[in-house]
Amino acid sequence: MCKYNYYNTTNNLIIFIDLQRILKQVKHDDVVLFHSCCHNLTCIKLTLKV
Repeated sequence: MCKYNYYNTTNNLIIFIDLQRILKQVKHDDVVLFHSCCHNLTCIKLTLKV
C-alpha cells in the first residue's frame, strides 16, 4: 500500500507544497500521470496551507 504524504485524509486535502516537493524528485525516466476531470467525486480540496 502506498502512503501519499501530500494527502491529508483527516481533512480530505491535498497539500500542494508537499506535492510540488515530491514532483521535484521525479527522475528523468519516471512517469507521472495526472487524471483530470470536470467534476470532483473525491471532494479533495487543493490548498497551499500546511
